[in-house]
Amino acid sequence: MELLPLNALILVPISVYFWARSYRPEHKYSCSGAAFGFIIVPFSMGLYILIYLVPNVVGYVLGMMGYFSTFFHSSFGYDLSVFFGFLEPKEVVNGLNHYVIIYLVEGIVWGLAYGCVGYGIDTYLKRKESNNVLT
Repeated sequence: MELLPLNALILVPISVYFWARSYRPEHKYSCSGAAFGFIIVPFSMGLYILIYLVPNVVGYVLGMMGYFSTFFHSSFGYDLSVFFGFLEPKEVVNGLNHYVIIYLVEGIVWGLAYGCVGYGIDTYLKRKESNNVLT
């Protein structure tokens, strides 16, 4: 039940998108992509818990989306945390501090990845717009 509020994290990249659309329209996709990448792992866990709490097809579909997203996005957080020396090798992950470290490492990695994808979209749209102006 404590994982259910993680679904509210989707408001972070949505609000960043609207902020960037108003103040930095040339970087709106890179900013919102970075924000989405930073929250994707805990948000996926929040979606995954819906499979148990919403007993219908919608809960099952959202829960399976969260399951596969968690499976894909959180596969290397522990390994990177050990590699960078944040956690000891072969240590059992328990307690909030271990999970916070792992989620922060994953958030930085996925924030950079989704931010780069957003930067590519921003660059593509800027080039498309400049080509349309010249013609």
